[in-house]
This record gives sequence, C-alpha cells and structure tokens, in this order.
Amino acid sequence: MGVREDLKDYLERTAKAVDERIEKYIPRSFGESSLIFRLNPPPYRLDFEALNKAISEPLWDFLDRGGKRWRPALLLLVCEALGGEPEEFLDFAIIPEVIHNGTLIADDIEDQSDLRRGKPCTYRIFGLDIS
Repeated sequence: MGVREDLKDYLERTAKAVDERIEKYIPRSFGESSLIFRLNPPPYRLDFEALNKAISEPLWDFLDRGGKRWRPALLLLVCEALGGEPEEFLDFAIIPEVIHNGTLIADDIEDQSDLRRGKPCTYRIFGLDIS
C-alpha cells in the first residue's frame, strides 16, 4: 500500500471519528438527554424542536455532504508527531472543522452561490435567518 492509500485511509478514519465527536456536542437531534444540557442544565425550558430546526438540521445537512476533514486530520497528525495521543485532542480537533464549515455557509450567502458540495447552499434550503 502506498502513501496515497495510507493517507486516504487515514482521512476516512479521521473523518468518521471527527463526525462522531461533533455529534457528541451538536447532536443530530437535541433532546433532554443531549450531553450539552446534561453538563450544564439551563434554568429554563428549551424548545428542542426549534433547536433542531435552527442548529442540528442545517449543520448536519451540510456536514453530511462530505468533505475530507483535513483540518482536524492535520491537527491530530501534528499532535502525534509531537508525541501526543491524538484521541486526547479529538475534542479540540473538531473546532476548526465546525468553524470552517460555518465560514463556507457564510461565504455562500455573501457570494449568493447556488450550490455547495452538489446540493443547494444551506441558506437556499433553510433561509438566511437560520444560515
């Protein structure tokens, strides 16, 4: 197996781990058992339907379109190269990926783009307010 295949396999494994970790913090469906609310329960009642429509659905619609997850993969490779345990830094590795995807959504609005990753742009599906 060559370097190219090794890198491809690494990116695929990392992308799966990154998506699983993003889902830990931003679930595909918010509910009472969502980790973020167990860690810091709000003193008020939450509208989970609104959270799902405004956060989970648009984000996961976009993330599920693909992407190689280069940013977290590179962060984890550097961590390993410096003697660290990549698994210990996975929570941090998702940060640049979420920010990057958010900037792509904002860029599509600014450029008035029609498509991103083979589907209508997020703002075209969910509207400007949510995007």
